[in-house]
Amino acid sequence: MKLHHILKFTVPTLLLSFAGTSLADQGTKPAGADSHMAKTAKTDTTVNAQVQKKLHDPRLKNANIETDVTDNGSVLIRGTVSNAEQSRIAEQLASSVAGVTHVKNELRVPRGE
Repeated sequence: MKLHHILKFTVPTLLLSFAGTSLADQGTKPAGADSHMAKTAKTDTTVNAQVQKKLHDPRLKNANIETDVTDNGSVLIRGTVSNAEQSRIAEQLASSVAGVTHVKNELRVPRGE
């Protein structure tokens, strides 16, 4: 019975080796991964542009906010704002963009605000 299990798992591996490539030669990406990554990057770029547009809000006057979108819609906002209210507004605006799944707020408020 053990021999049967060994053959069951080694024959497909041998067949892949004889076919000229093995799974190791192909890397760990599944078929179509490059296409998916390109679509994700395009989507993230679009989401980032929309977040930046939203942050051009008059309530965020004098704020210095940078954005980055990673992991399919996860937005990082960082920089400085005048007060805690601006930080909350920026986070809410970023969250309101279609395609945003999460906002990580790393905005800094000057001391005493």
